[in-house]
Amino acid sequence: MALGQASTTQLRFKKETTFGTAAAGTYQLLRYNSCDFRHTNETVVSDQINSTREPGDAIRINARAEGSIATEFSHDTYDTLMAGAFHQDFSAELGITASTVTLTGSGVSRTWTNTAGTDFGAIGFGIMAGDVIRCRGFTNAANNGLWYVSTKTSATVMLCTQIQTGDQATVQDAVPAPASTSPVNEGPTSIKISGKRLVLGPTLQSFSFEKALDLDADLYEQFLGCCVSRWNMNVAIPGKIELGFDVIGKQGSLVRTPAIGASPTAVTTTGILETVDHVQFVRDWTTSASGNYIRPLAFTLSVDNALAPQPQLGYLGPIAMRLDRANITGTLRMYVEDDGSQPGGVFDLYASAVASTNRNRIIACLTDGIASTPTKYVIVIQKYRITNARIPVQGNANDLIFELDFAAQVDPLAINGPVSANGTSVAIHKLIYPA
Repeated sequence: MALGQASTTQLRFKKETTFGTAAAGTYQLLRYNSCDFRHTNETVVSDQINSTREPGDAIRINARAEGSIATEFSHDTYDTLMAGAFHQDFSAELGITASTVTLTGSGVSRTWTNTAGTDFGAIGFGIMAGDVIRCRGFTNAANNGLWYVSTKTSATVMLCTQIQTGDQATVQDAVPAPASTSPVNEGPTSIKISGKRLVLGPTLQSFSFEKALDLDADLYEQFLGCCVSRWNMNVAIPGKIELGFDVIGKQGSLVRTPAIGASPTAVTTTGILETVDHVQFVRDWTTSASGNYIRPLAFTLSVDNALAPQPQLGYLGPIAMRLDRANITGTLRMYVEDDGSQPGGVFDLYASAVASTNRNRIIACLTDGIASTPTKYVIVIQKYRITNARIPVQGNANDLIFELDFAAQVDPLAINGPVSANGTSVAIHKLIYPA
């Protein structure tokens, strides 16, 4: 009898149409480091008087599935599960070709005008305030790259702030940031724009998971109605970019027959992102895009959906999950240095913590660094408040590190939510090379 081992397991999943009903069709194999899904029985002990001192019966009153997945981030691989964590699908790819765009204004912000079309989309559609977009095709190369859309007043006019000049692949921005020249006025010019967003949504998403415990044996652990209760990202030097997904579900079981009727879709082969070549910048953007000053060591982000199982008389396991208000928190760690009270530096951030004032935007840009056409994920905390600030002294032969914890807040001006009038607190923008 052969004993099972972790290296011969497989984990596959598929989004469910109905909560708790096994998803039909082809499942997707998932790359992962560890998975500790389990079936949990909720039990109570009878309160009846018992003179023997022996324990009472463990009475099952309900059951659920629960557990977590730990893995390392790579592009394309975890988009579906991240959407499940936000309980909202990524928006459609913009894929815009705008033939007559002009840039006017000064500094790092410019007014974009589509002079012969409505390519930006009507209000509530297409590009929205709060989005990060990626463009190429401007005559002046410094105008290409990443832009934050501050406002959009019509299908033809929007005000954008450049957050990365040129379409850099792996080059990191220096300090202060950005490290390149400001954009210049231009136009009319034909450009291409890419971008799609992931923001918090109101509709519960559930998944069916199946673990093949040994590729040579007929043993399959199945979990139904699995909803992502918490999603974590850890970007800390030196190391790989780590993801974690905590789930709560309806039930688990161990079976001999797989749920899938066909071979699962093969795992992705995209490279694992690490914190040297694949982190372009992490910035606080409160005061000034050009005066920002930060030397980050770590950035973490957690989205807690406050999920709660919803039971019903006569049913084992929850019949649904209550999707409650999300709690979005994170940390930043950076060196303590004499930064001259630069905006976004230690003195500035500590002062905000003491005053308990909101700050506008943390922006982190991750890239797969593939040649000159990388895929980028830009994480935007639209508004945040520092809940804890500290500079621990940890003995000799240690650097002084400033650490802060933050809680994301809703920015009513970032109206790129599922409903056009919704302000948003956090967004992940996936930016392919504009084709």
